[in-house]
Amino acid sequence: MSYRARYAMPDGTRHSRTFWTKMDAEAWLAAERWLIDRDEWTPPTMRKAAEEKRRREAEFNTVGGYAERFLAERGLRATTVRAYRILLRTRILPWFADMPLVDVTLSEIKR
Repeated sequence: MSYRARYAMPDGTRHSRTFWTKMDAEAWLAAERWLIDRDEWTPPTMRKAAEEKRRREAEFNTVGGYAERFLAERGLRATTVRAYRILLRTRILPWFADMPLVDVTLSEIKR
């Protein structure tokens, strides 16, 4: 058995989605209503495309890339930059340089 959740917008457009459980269908409808009430609603296809774009951008936003931008943009003294570079080179970048920032977790750091 499956459940179809659907709603109509004031302009007459309808949106629907099918779920395996009634609870999932109701949760999706509640989330859509919340977006509508906050005037943040966009069509689900646009949200999915925007999320995919954010995901692709995050793949390029690695720990190593962020570290370089951090050092370049903070206006740090030369001695501070040197000290940070040593720490980055010896303790952080060997393990995390290519890791997307979105994938860094506390458990990863504690390893």
